[in-house]
Amino acid sequence: MQSTRMNLLLLFSRIALAPDEQALTVSQWWKLPLLREEISRVHLYSPAQLCERFGFSLGLKMVRLLNRAETVLTELTRYAADGIYSLVRGDRDYPATMAQALGEGSQGAPLVFLACGESAILRQAALGVTGSREPDADMRRFAAEAGRACAEQGLALCEGGARGVDTLCEYAALGAGGKCVCFPAVGLLARLAHPSVERAVGEGRLLLLSNALPEEGFATYRALARNHYIAAHAGRLLAIGARDGIGGTWRCASDAL
Repeated sequence: MQSTRMNLLLLFSRIALAPDEQALTVSQWWKLPLLREEISRVHLYSPAQLCERFGFSLGLKMVRLLNRAETVLTELTRYAADGIYSLVRGDRDYPATMAQALGEGSQGAPLVFLACGESAILRQAALGVTGSREPDADMRRFAAEAGRACAEQGLALCEGGARGVDTLCEYAALGAGGKCVCFPAVGLLARLAHPSVERAVGEGRLLLLSNALPEEGFATYRALARNHYIAAHAGRLLAIGARDGIGGTWRCASDAL
């Protein structure tokens, strides 16, 4: 398992990659059954063997990715100082239910997440929440009630850490003694910069999961992807303030349906 885990980190994470370099994609994972079969031993192959098995271009790319083990381990050690660790497909607490729901292909679940917090929260039944970034007074009250209700019912709240409904629900759930799983559209350090978030993570009540590098900022494509993760992980979703056919809240609700 350790060799499989490390090979997934080397081939599919962007840790320690130069800005102009790319890791392998989820789509390639599903398109290459030979790679899935041999993932535990690809690090043992010579460059010639990798090129023979996977083609010249992809084989050379795999050689470059596999050769950065030392720098990846150095970066993971640096991340650990902030409590950030990797969660890889096959790990006990990797969100397997989410991965199953998202299925195969380019829209499948990332093979590697970076995480901060208690990963066992992923094994708790959850309710996903998404909603307006500019909630009115009624929406704000309803979001707070929803967060508290999750805590009272023993459900983990699953959300995206966005301003508005997401964070209102999160604060209410945590304030009522509940637990939350957050898929932010930013690197984890941006969320950990908030003292209340850092405290909740340290107390084991909030788990942050992202496929962004810790220092990265907001990206629209990650905001869209997190909608898939929220709906797929929770399996049930509360949408607060969706506009008919428009915006991320509507898309997230459509994913859940």
